[in-house]
Amino acid sequence: FSNFITNETNFEIVAKTTNGKDTIEKYLELKPDVLFLDLDMPNINGLGVLRNLKNQNDKRNIIITSQSKELISDLYDFENIYRLMPKPFKFDQAIKSAKEIYLENSLVASKERIKNILAKLGFNPSVSGTSHFIELIFIKYQRRNKKLSLKDLYKIVSTDAGLLTSTSVKWSIENALSSAKRFMDKDLLYSIFNDYHPAFEITISYLSDLIVNYLERVNKG
Repeated sequence: FSNFITNETNFEIVAKTTNGKDTIEKYLELKPDVLFLDLDMPNINGLGVLRNLKNQNDKRNIIITSQSKELISDLYDFENIYRLMPKPFKFDQAIKSAKEIYLENSLVASKERIKNILAKLGFNPSVSGTSHFIELIFIKYQRRNKKLSLKDLYKIVSTDAGLLTSTSVKWSIENALSSAKRFMDKDLLYSIFNDYHPAFEITISYLSDLIVNYLERVNKG
C-alpha cells in the first residue's frame, strides 16, 4: 500500500508504524494530513490510538481499516474518523478518501486564515458584515476559476445566510470595511500582502482579491 501511494500520487509518507504506541507518538510529532489506522495492532490497538488522539486532534482525517468485526463494532464517538474501510479494500478508493480529506482540511484552514487576516486588519468579529465578508472571500477563493462578480458573490452569500436580498449583505460588508479602515495603514497592508499597491483604494473587490491571492500562495507553498 505504501508503494502504491508513493508511485501513484503526490502524497508523501512521513512515517510507518506497526504498533499503537509508536503511532500516537509519530502522529503528535509529525501532525500528518491523513492517518491510515489499522485497528488490529499490538501494544495499543487502533481503538486505543483513537482514544489517545481524541482530544489532541481537531481534524477529521483518520481512515480506519480492519478485519475485526468486533473492533469495528466498538467504534463510536470518535469525531476524527473520516471513513471506515473494512479489509480487503481497494487502494484506489483509499487514495480517493485521502484526497478528499486533504481538500476538506485545506478549505477549513483557508477559512481560518481569512478570519485571522481580517482580525489583523481591524475587522470587528462580532458584526454580521465581517462574517458575510469572510463567506464572500471564501466563496471567491473556492470558485476563483469562475471569475464571479461582486453582485454574484453578494447573491450567493445572502442565499446561504437565508437573507431576502443581497443588498443587506453588501451594506453590512461596506460598513464593516469602513470601520476597519481606521486601523489600516500601508505598513500593515505591506506586512500581510506582498502584492499590495498603495495606488489602489481598499475596496471590497480589491481587498478580497488580495486575500484570495494570499491564500493561493500559501496553499501552493
